Amino acid sequence: MTVLMCVYEVLSGMKESQLKNIFIVDDHPLIRNGLRYLFENEDLINVCGEAEDIASSLPAIGQLSPDLVIVDISLT
Repeated sequence: MTVLMCVYEVLSGMKESQLKNIFIVDDHPLIRNGLRYLFENEDLINVCGEAEDIASSLPAIGQLSPDLVIVDISLT
């Protein structure tokens, strides 16, 4: 299953016409940029922020209140 398919499955329970905000946490800039690029072409998905580690992501996530946070599993 692709990342985009997983994201749509997670967000499918929300209102259809509502813009979904996603926050990306990954220590590899290439992955963060790739995910951002992937979501840029989706009308109802907005990447509201990103961080390279858990510690720096928490204040931003608290402030932005994204609908979904994508976290690199190796950072947990």
